[in-house]
Amino acid sequence: MISFKMKEIKNTIMNKLKSIILTFIILGVILSSCEDDVATLQVPVIPTDVSLNIDIAPDSSGMVTFTPSGTDVLTFQLFPGDGTGPEVIAPGESFDKIYGGLDSVSFGATLVAYGTGGASSSISTTIDLFLKPQVAPEVLIALTGAELNSSKRWVWDSGTGGINGHFGVGPGPNIADQPEGDYEIPAFFDAEANRFEGGCLYDDVLTFSVNADGALFFNLETNGETFINEQAILDLVPGGNTDEATCNPVDDLLILSTIWSVRPVEEDRDLLTFGGGVLTPMSYYAALSEYQILELTPNKLRVRGFTSDGNLAWYFQFIPE
Repeated sequence: MISFKMKEIKNTIMNKLKSIILTFIILGVILSSCEDDVATLQVPVIPTDVSLNIDIAPDSSGMVTFTPSGTDVLTFQLFPGDGTGPEVIAPGESFDKIYGGLDSVSFGATLVAYGTGGASSSISTTIDLFLKPQVAPEVLIALTGAELNSSKRWVWDSGTGGINGHFGVGPGPNIADQPEGDYEIPAFFDAEANRFEGGCLYDDVLTFSVNADGALFFNLETNGETFINEQAILDLVPGGNTDEATCNPVDDLLILSTIWSVRPVEEDRDLLTFGGGVLTPMSYYAALSEYQILELTPNKLRVRGFTSDGNLAWYFQFIPE
């Protein structure tokens, strides 16, 4: 009996020893793993001597080349300042950016340099650009009459009515109830010929000019009154009549002389913009900021502009005076 108990006690002690040894082995493995993890953690190193070389193309096209540099940098992030980005730039590389706009513009660019351990350093700078619109020669000739030192006066094509006439309204790209197959035409309203005869609309003259240096200018002659969409009247004339589109003396509230530009967009269609934005109308004021050129020849200018909500499209057609 005593021999059996001694054997049982011995087995118990051995099992406990094995358990203790196994525990130490596991702890050893864990501690070793932790030491390896500690060894692999990168010590934060803040980049130093961070700089940004900026090369502006001399042709006023808006092309800017950014070349960042610094010490202890793993990667750079560039925020160009025009709402785009960030752009990732590897050390030793450059990034080309084309800025948009008209005339003199400024952008605040920020460069962030990242080092080991997530450490970072940043610098900011202001980029001042003079952007000369790069307009295709055929567009210049059609709109102004020549590539340099010329101007051309346009008036409403009031004698042309119907779907392909001088004035119309159709669905925009964001309208909820999109008429199937009618997106590219003034499906809501198309004016018959001389529909607005006797009002102020047909008195307006649009002049597109290019000077000897290639600068582009636009001028709208209204004879004192401008035809305004009823939805836009209250924006310009508080307390004005909103029952229908009317003639209003708002020349002092609009930007009638400014610069213009035409640039290609998707679907091989050009986009016409004015420096005055929505306050520079193409005669009829509907708070449109830019116009798609649907047709442009030396004898016809047909455009379409969308409202800011994208629900309506306005169609205008002009001919040389």
